[in-house]
Amino acid sequence: QYSSYAAGAGNAMPARDRVGQQQATVGSAANKNNDQLPASTFPASPDYGMIFQFEHVESKLGSYPATEGFLYLLSTLVKVAGCPPNLGNQWRLRPGVGPYIEYVTDFVLPRATGMANDVRPVKYAGVSEECRLVERALEVVEAVLVRYVVPPPVSKEKNVTLEEVKARYRATVKMAKVEMGLLPVLSEIFCDIDSIDEEEMSSAIQDFSNVSLPPSQDGIGPNPANQNQMLEASFGNPVPLAKTPGFGILSNLLSSSSTNNNLFQIIQKVLSQNGGPKGIPTYAEKTHSRSLATSLFRETPPIIESAEEGTMCMARRERNLVDERGYEEAVSVLRQGMIRPLEPLLLLSYFERSGGCPSGGASSSDAVLWRERSLQLSLRILCAAAAREEAFMQSLKEASGIASSSSQLSIVPTLLFKGPIHGSFAHRFVKEEKVSVSRLSNLLITQASSLSAANVHYGRRSPMEILPTIVEYVGYRACSSSLSNDDPQGIARSAFGIVSYMTHTMPQVECVHSLSGTDDVNGIRLANAFSKGLSLPSSGDVERGGGRTTVDLRAAILDLILSNMNIMDSTTASSSNKNSNLNLSLMMLGLSGSSRHNCLNVILELIADSDNGFVLDPKTCSSATKCFEILYRVCELGGTGTTTAQSRLLAAPNVRARQLHFMNKLRHGNFWQTQIATYLGMRGPSTPSIFHEVSNSFCLGHGDDLEVSGRDNDVLHSISWLLKGLAMELHYLVGRRDIKSASMMGGGVLSYGTTSNHHQLQSLLHCLLSQPNSLLLTALHDIPLGKSSNGFIQERLHSIAAPSSDVLRDLSRPMPGPVEICAGYEMIDIERLLSLCHYPNNSDPSSNTSLENAREWATAWNSFVCRVCACTHISQAWSDVVRTALICSPFIMVNDDIAMVEQQQATSFCMNTRVVMDILCTILLRLLSPTNSDALGQYGIFVGAVDHHDVGTAGRNPVEAECAMSLSIAALSVTDILIESSYQDHAIVPGSVDEDAAAGFGIAEEDVARVCALIVGAISSCAESSSTAGRMSPNDGRAAVLSCALTRMLAFSEEASYCIISQSSTPSSILDIYANAVAYLFGLSTLPVFDSQERYSNAHEAKGGAIALAARSGLSSLFGHLKSIEHQDSVGELFCSNIFTLDTLSTAVARLVNLITCDDNDVTYLLQQIALFGGGVQLLAKFGITTKLLDFAMAYVQEERQFLSSNMGTNGARQLKPPSLLNGHLSLINALLSSPLMSSDRVALAVDSYRLLKVYCGTFERLLQSYPSNNDLTIKFIESLYLTYTALKNESTGSNVLGNTLLHVDDSLLTLERSVLRIACQISAFPFPSHLLPPLPIELINVEKIHASQMKNITINLGNESTWWDNIPDSASKGLPLPSPPTGSFDVQQRFSSDQYGTDSIWSEGKYQYATSSAKCLEMSILFLISRVHFVAQRDLSTFCIDAVAIAKGVCRCSDASRAIQDRLNVLSRPETDMTKMLDSSNVMDESSQRDQLPLSHALNLEREYLFQLGCTLGQCAEKLVCLALQDARRMATRSSLSSSVSTSESFHEWAYFIRAMTPALDHTEMETKGVGCAFSGESAEGSKSMAQALRQEMDKMKTFLK
Repeated sequence: QYSSYAAGAGNAMPARDRVGQQQATVGSAANKNNDQLPASTFPASPDYGMIFQFEHVESKLGSYPATEGFLYLLSTLVKVAGCPPNLGNQWRLRPGVGPYIEYVTDFVLPRATGMANDVRPVKYAGVSEECRLVERALEVVEAVLVRYVVPPPVSKEKNVTLEEVKARYRATVKMAKVEMGLLPVLSEIFCDIDSIDEEEMSSAIQDFSNVSLPPSQDGIGPNPANQNQMLEASFGNPVPLAKTPGFGILSNLLSSSSTNNNLFQIIQKVLSQNGGPKGIPTYAEKTHSRSLATSLFRETPPIIESAEEGTMCMARRERNLVDERGYEEAVSVLRQGMIRPLEPLLLLSYFERSGGCPSGGASSSDAVLWRERSLQLSLRILCAAAAREEAFMQSLKEASGIASSSSQLSIVPTLLFKGPIHGSFAHRFVKEEKVSVSRLSNLLITQASSLSAANVHYGRRSPMEILPTIVEYVGYRACSSSLSNDDPQGIARSAFGIVSYMTHTMPQVECVHSLSGTDDVNGIRLANAFSKGLSLPSSGDVERGGGRTTVDLRAAILDLILSNMNIMDSTTASSSNKNSNLNLSLMMLGLSGSSRHNCLNVILELIADSDNGFVLDPKTCSSATKCFEILYRVCELGGTGTTTAQSRLLAAPNVRARQLHFMNKLRHGNFWQTQIATYLGMRGPSTPSIFHEVSNSFCLGHGDDLEVSGRDNDVLHSISWLLKGLAMELHYLVGRRDIKSASMMGGGVLSYGTTSNHHQLQSLLHCLLSQPNSLLLTALHDIPLGKSSNGFIQERLHSIAAPSSDVLRDLSRPMPGPVEICAGYEMIDIERLLSLCHYPNNSDPSSNTSLENAREWATAWNSFVCRVCACTHISQAWSDVVRTALICSPFIMVNDDIAMVEQQQATSFCMNTRVVMDILCTILLRLLSPTNSDALGQYGIFVGAVDHHDVGTAGRNPVEAECAMSLSIAALSVTDILIESSYQDHAIVPGSVDEDAAAGFGIAEEDVARVCALIVGAISSCAESSSTAGRMSPNDGRAAVLSCALTRMLAFSEEASYCIISQSSTPSSILDIYANAVAYLFGLSTLPVFDSQERYSNAHEAKGGAIALAARSGLSSLFGHLKSIEHQDSVGELFCSNIFTLDTLSTAVARLVNLITCDDNDVTYLLQQIALFGGGVQLLAKFGITTKLLDFAMAYVQEERQFLSSNMGTNGARQLKPPSLLNGHLSLINALLSSPLMSSDRVALAVDSYRLLKVYCGTFERLLQSYPSNNDLTIKFIESLYLTYTALKNESTGSNVLGNTLLHVDDSLLTLERSVLRIACQISAFPFPSHLLPPLPIELINVEKIHASQMKNITINLGNESTWWDNIPDSASKGLPLPSPPTGSFDVQQRFSSDQYGTDSIWSEGKYQYATSSAKCLEMSILFLISRVHFVAQRDLSTFCIDAVAIAKGVCRCSDASRAIQDRLNVLSRPETDMTKMLDSSNVMDESSQRDQLPLSHALNLEREYLFQLGCTLGQCAEKLVCLALQDARRMATRSSLSSSVSTSESFHEWAYFIRAMTPALDHTEMETKGVGCAFSGESAEGSKSMAQALRQEMDKMKTFLK
C-alpha cells in the first residue's frame, strides 16, 4: 500500500523498471486464449491476505463466503458510518476507507465479472455464487455513491462551511427531482441531509485540488515517517493525498476515457448479461437443475471422469491386472474422489435502503434474487451518478479555473492490484490520470463497450447499445419471493429513472432513437416495456398534504407521457425528414410506430375497472386522474385549438391514422356513454351516482383526513378530464364528420362517415340532455363550488397565525399539474418551511408547538388550494360539455332524415328549449347566495325552471369565486345559445325589419324576466362576499361575466319589446336585489378602461379594465331598458331616482366623472345612460361633468396648437386627427342636452356646451375639410351645435346669458357656423355624384349666373367643380355591386332599367352607405341652420346669412331623388313578370368578402333597405330646406322692418334674389300640390305641402313690397 504510487508515477521510471514492465505485459494480447492466461494475479502467499483467500482458496471451491462477508460488512459500515477520512491514520500512510473501496472496484468487481485484464475469469460452483459475489460488490459501490455529497466549488477567498454544503446538497436533490426526472428513485440515491459529516466534507472539498500528503509527526503511532522519507529519497516527489471514495467512483463512472471507466463497463455487462431481463429465468432453471441433481444423487453427483475411472478399474480386475486388495484400495480412493460436500442452505441478509433496515434473509442459492439485486444496484448506481453529475462537473470546472493548467486536477489510485515481477519495480508504478468526465447521457449513447460478443448475448443489437436493454427493465417485475414481497417495482423504477433522466437531458428525436435502438426503429420494444411497467401493481401508499411523496412507477410513467405529449425537438423543427417528428409519448401510447402492446390499451383497461376501484381507491386515484388526462390529450390532438407542435406531431408517420383508429375504437365500444353513465348516472333506484357521493364527501370537507380529501380531489379531476374528452368527441362528431382516416396497417381504410357520426352524436346528446333525468342537469346540481360545511380548513387558516408574508413568498411554489388547470395556484413547500422553522431550544415545548402550528397551517393552505383547483376544474369541464352539447343540438335537426324529423318534430324542439332554459336557470341558481336564493324563490322566480331546493348539499354551501367563474362563463354561453336558438327555431333574423318579429320569438317574456332576475341575483351575491372598495376581489370577474350575460338578455328583450321590470309584478325585495347589483357594478366600473392594452402598466390593471368594461356594459343595458319602458311603466324612473341617492353610487359616479380626463373613452357611454334620467343628470352636474369635459378640451387644444406651430409649412394639419375621446364626449353632451331638465338647468348646461364647442372650433373645421372621413363624428358635432342652440332659443332676448353667448359673435362662433353652412351647401348640391344628378331648372341656373356676373372682383368657375364625393376612398366601390340609385334624371333611369347587378355596376353597397350617412349629416345641418335663424335675427352685426340659390338647389336635388326612389320602391314591391325574370337571373358576386355568388333576391332585398333609408332621409331634408327658406324669409322681413341699419335698397335687393332663386325650385318640385317625402316612411306629405304654400305666400308678400 505504501508503494502503489511510488512517489514518481509517470515521471522518471528507471530503465530496468521499464524493461520489467514491458516483460510483464508480454502475452497480454487480445488474441490470447483464457487457457494461456494466468489463473491469479498474485502469488499464492498468505502475506497477501484477502487477495490470497480470494484467488487461491475460494476460487478453487467456486464459492467466496469470506469475500462476501467482508463486502457485506464493508457496505453496512459505509451505510451506517460513512467513509471516515482518518481511518487508520495512526498506522497507515494512506488513511481512510479508500484502500477497501479500491479493493472492491479495482479487484473484486473486475475479477467477479470477468472484466480483469491479463488473468483468467474466476470459477464459480454455480450461478448463485456468481450473482451473489457481484451483488455484494455492487452494494459497496452503491453505498459509497449514495453517501457521497458533492461539495460546492472551492473559493480562494473563503472556506466552505457545512451550511453551504447542505444548501448545495439540497439544490442537487431538487435538480435531480425537477430537472433530471429522477423523482421515482430520489429517496434511494440520496442520503439524509442530517447524516452529512463535517470531517468527510473537509476531505471531499480537498478532492478538487491536488494536495500532497503531509509528513507525519515523529513519535506518533508506529512512525511511518521513515518509510515516507525512504520513498521521497528514492523518487524525490511527495506522496499525493488520495481522493475520497465517492470522488473516485463518480469520476470513474463518468470518465470520458474508455480505459478509465471500468465501473461503467462492468455495469454495462451486468445489465446486458445473458440477454438482459429475458435471461433472468435461466438463472432459476440452472439452480433448479442443480437442486434436482443433488436431490437424486445426494453427495455423489454423476461425473463422467469418475465413471471412466471406475470402468478402468473393473477392466483391470477382469483381466487380472490387479489383485483383489489392490482393486478394493483403488475403488475406495475413487469413491472418496467422487464424494462432494452438500452445501447447507444459508439465509443471507441484504441491505435495502427503501426499507430502512436489512432484510429478514434470503436463500444463498436463490440465484434469481441475487441477480435481480445486482440489476437493481447497477441501475441505482447509474441514477446516483446522473443525479450528481451536474454538481460534480460544475465543481470540476470551478476547480480547473482556480488551478493553473500545469496542475490540472488528477487522480491516483491508492493501491495497484498487479502482482510482483522478480527483479522489477514495474508493479509498483501506476499511471496518474487527469480527471476528465462526460455526461452520463453521452456515455450511455456513445461509449463503446469493451465486452466481447462471445461473452454478451445481445442478439442483433450492437454491443454498445445499453439503453434499449435498460428500457426493457422498465417493464420488469421481480420474480424472487423476497424482492417480490419487498419491492416488486424496484428494478423497473430504477430503470425508469434512467429513461426519465435521458428524456430530460436530451433532444426528443435523439432520445427516442437511443431508447428504441437501431434494430427497433418503430419502438415496439419500448412501447411493450412501458406497457408492462404501467401494468405493474401500485406499490405503497401516497403521502399527501404537501410532504414528500413516494412516487409509484405507474404514476411516474403517466407523468412522463404527459410531460412529453406536445414536445417537439427544436433542432429538427424545420427538418423535412419524417422521423424528425418522433415523440416519445406517442410511441409509448402506440400512436407512433406499430406496437399492439402499448400504454394506451393498458390505460383503457385500468379505467374500465368494473368496480371503479382504480378511480376511487385513495392509493391509485391520482394515477387514474393522469389516465383520464392522457385520454383527453390524445383526443385533443388535431382538435379545435391545435397548436403548431400538435400539428407537427400529427404529421409523423401513422399518428393521425392511429389517433382516429383509437377514437373510433372508443366510439364503437360506447366508451363515452358508459363512462358518463358510470360516474354521473344513478347506480340503482336508491343509489346515487359516484359524482354525487364524491361531491357530498367533498362538501363535508374532510380537511382533517388528507387521504379522503385527496381522493375526492383526484376523482373530481378524473371526471373533469372525462367531461373535457367528451366535449372533444362532440366537437369531432360535428366538425370532423366527413373526415376519412389515412391508410391503416394492412392497407385498410377506416372511414368516419356522416351517418355513423350522426348516430353517435344522437346517442351522446340523448344521454346528456334527455328528460327528465338529464345527466348534465343532474351533475350541475352536484358540482361542489368550493367552501365546505365542515369548516376544518377555514378554522385553521384563520385561527393559526400564518408565517410572515416574506416567508410565504419565499416558500411559495406553483401548484404542480397541467398549466391550463393549475396556473395561478400557489402552494407552500412544507419541507422548506419546516427547515426554516428551527428554534434554538428544541426542548422547549413552545418551540415544538410553533413548529406544529406552522406545519398545520401550511397543510391546511395546501388542502384549500387543492380543493379550489379541483372544483374549479370540474365546473370548467362541465361548462365545456354543456356549451358543446347545446351547440351541437341543432345538428340533429339539420341532418336528420325526413322520417326522423317528422317523428320528432312534435317533441324535439320543446325538449331542447326546456333543457336549455333549465340548465341556464340552474347555473344561475348555483351562483346565488342563500339569502338571494330564498328572496327570489319566495316570489316564484323558479317556477317553470327548477326548484331551488333540489340543488342538494353542494348548492347551499358558500361559493368560492374561482370555482364559480367557469359556471358564470357557461351562463353567458348558454344565454347566447338560448337566444340564437330562439332566432333559428322560428326563422327570425336579428335586426329584421319585420314588424311582427316579436310575435315569433321562442322565449316568453316571463322567462326573460326570470333569467334577468337570476342574473341580477347572482351579481348581487358577488357583492356579499366581495372585498372593500379599491381592492379587486375574485368575485369581480364573475360579476363582470354575468354582467355580459345581462347585457345579452336585455338586448334580446329590447328587440322583442319585453318588459323585465314592472311596478305591478316586481316586488320591492327583488328591486332591492336589483339596486344592490347596480351599486356593485357601479363600483366595478370605476376602474379606467383604455383602448389599447399597452396603456395598462401591468396585467392586474388590464384585468381591472376588462372587468370595468363588462360592468359598464351591464349598467348601460339596464338603464337603456328602463328608459325604453318608460312609456309603459314608471318603475324605471322610480328605481333610478332611488338608486341615484345612494352614497355608494354617488362615490362611484364621482370617480367615473374624473375618468373623463384620463383617456377613458368608454366611460362616456355609461355616463350617457345615466343622463337619460333626471336624477342622473343632477348627479353628474353635481360632480362637475361639464367642467371635466372643458378641462380635457383645453388641454387638447393647447397640445394641438403646439403641434401645429412646430409643423408650419408642412401638412401637419392634414396629419392631425381628432382626439379619440371627442366622439364619446360629444355623445355625452348630446345626451345631457336631451335629458329631461328644467329650463334653467338646461340653459346652464347649454352655456357650458357652447364654451366647449368653441374650444373645438379648429378641430371641427378640419373635420369638415376632410369630409366624408369621420362622418359620424361630424354628425355628432353638428348635433351638439343644434341642441345647444335649441336649448338657448327659449331664453329671453335681453338675457345676459344670450348676450355673452350666441348674440356675441366672435371668430370661433363664426368658424363653427360657417363650417356647418358650407357642408350643408355641399351635400345638398351633391347628394350623389355629379354624373348621376338630373339637370337643375334653367331658371335657377340663370339666377346663379346673373348673381355671379354682378361680382366685379371674383371669378367663378361654373364648370366641372370637385365635390365631396371625390374624397371617398376606393374601398367604397368594393362590396356587393348594386344598381345606381334613382335621382330623377332620364339618363339614370335608362341605366337603371337595364338592372345591372353584376361587376360592371358603377354603384356598390359602400357608396349607398356614404350616401345615406351624408343625407343624415345634411338633415342635422339643416336643423342647426333653422335654429340659428332665431339668433341671426337678433344680432346687431350684419353676419352672413343663407344663400337662396344653395337652398333652392338642395330642394330640387332632394325632392327629385326622394320621388325617384319612391317610384323604384313601388316597382320592387309589385310581383310582376319582369321581377320574376330578375329573380331567375344568374347571381351577383360580392368582391369585398370574396364569397361565392349570392342569389339575386339577396341583392334586391339589400337594395330595398338602402333605398328606404335614403329616400326617407332625403325627403325630410327637402322638407326641412323649405322650412329653412321660410324661416329665412320671415327673418328678412322682420329685419327690414326693425333694423334701422339696413337700407331699403339692400333689403329689396336681398328679397329679389331670394324670390328669383326659390320660385324655380317650387315650380320644379310642385311641392305645394304634391308634397315631398317617401311614402314608405309612414309620414304624410301634407306638412311639406303646407310649408311650401306658406313659403309661396311669404314670397308673394315680398313681391308686393318690391312693387
